[in-house]
Amino acid sequence: MNQRTELRDGSFTCKSVKLNLSFQVHVLDETRSSNQKCFVMTIHDLGSSHTQFEKLINSSVMDGIRQHIIWLNVSLPGQEPDAETLNTKKYPSLVELGQELVCILDELKIQRIICMGVGVGANISAYFCLKNPDRCLGLMVLEPICSSAGFFESIRYRFSARRNRKNSNQNDFFVEMDKSVECLFSENQNPKNVELFAESFFNRSSLNSRLVDLRVDALIVVGKLSPLYAETKKFYKILQEFNKKSLHRLVNSPFLEIENCQDILRECPQRISASMLYFLQGIGLLSTVSLQKAPISPTAPSISSAIPSTKSLISSV
Repeated sequence: MNQRTELRDGSFTCKSVKLNLSFQVHVLDETRSSNQKCFVMTIHDLGSSHTQFEKLINSSVMDGIRQHIIWLNVSLPGQEPDAETLNTKKYPSLVELGQELVCILDELKIQRIICMGVGVGANISAYFCLKNPDRCLGLMVLEPICSSAGFFESIRYRFSARRNRKNSNQNDFFVEMDKSVECLFSENQNPKNVELFAESFFNRSSLNSRLVDLRVDALIVVGKLSPLYAETKKFYKILQEFNKKSLHRLVNSPFLEIENCQDILRECPQRISASMLYFLQGIGLLSTVSLQKAPISPTAPSISSAIPSTKSLISSV
């Protein structure tokens, strides 16, 4: 049986007996008396925590939506700010993390949710939906990574990690990591725990072949300046190929790419809020909710239909 511990700030920890580790869950509920409500569970990227989604959720353009969504913002084991060092030598795989998220739903007695993840969190969200299709109403993935770690990517990480183990200064982990990965890390992260998570990420298996079993609609979002643009495009193309081969799948996978945008959560809250609302309405939720409009400056990111090639962060692409 999973164990729940309430925390002072209104959040709680949910311990997975299978993993012997705890997820920290921050619940944001600003819903009013309405029958139109849904649950959205967010999963953060490598080097971040549940706080990664705060700017988006608290944005003024989300006001209308926020009144109809109960947010479950999850910090993966040991990734919450100021976390204590985990007493484990090996972090769970992305597959195991995704599959065990169901313990949060069981604890809160929630039957079905929408799962939303960014970067590595998008992969973990996808694994949750693959394992628990009957508990997932829809999937929203921002910058998913469908490939396994490339040869040079793995060697680069292992070389950095080996150098760090010889150095007594734990914070050097952030310095030694390649610059393309270092930018993912935020303040107040426990470097030991982040290194464990990073090792799990760089040892990841490919998500490509598993997407054939996806049975829920998926919204896919990426900025065209993102280093993960090519990976996200590949994720979308794989779903489209599976749809063509198996017409009975009936899986809708809208793809949104945003011009002049790199960090979609920080730079493009209005675009994400609009696409999120349309997606939720497309799967039969929040049908009477209208979008909060905000003025768009001439230099604001825009939605594009053209798809140029962009260099990916992942070496295997």
